[in-house]
Amino acid sequence: MRKIMYCLFICLLMSRPVFAHRINVFAYCYENKIYTQSFFSDGSKVKDGIIEVINSSGKVICRGKTNAKGEFNFPVPEYGKIKIILKAPMGHRAETVLNLKP
Repeated sequence: MRKIMYCLFICLLMSRPVFAHRINVFAYCYENKIYTQSFFSDGSKVKDGIIEVINSSGKVICRGKTNAKGEFNFPVPEYGKIKIILKAPMGHRAETVLNLKP
């Protein structure tokens, strides 16, 4: 029983760092401009993260990088449903969807 508890404890310790580096991307539209904010689960900003904007046809319609504050802003490329994908170092990835209406 002691060995099982020890193994479970070690597994818990090893799994924590994976969750600690989860990333999030939030986006909103204001006055014909899309604003994104990207950060890790610990609150630190995602710097130089790659942002890709994909339309409902699956075509990349905008691409850029987050700044030192984890932000990337761009004019509304087209109306309709768009997917915003954030790619960060070490294989981290997050996405959000906006439905833009004229």
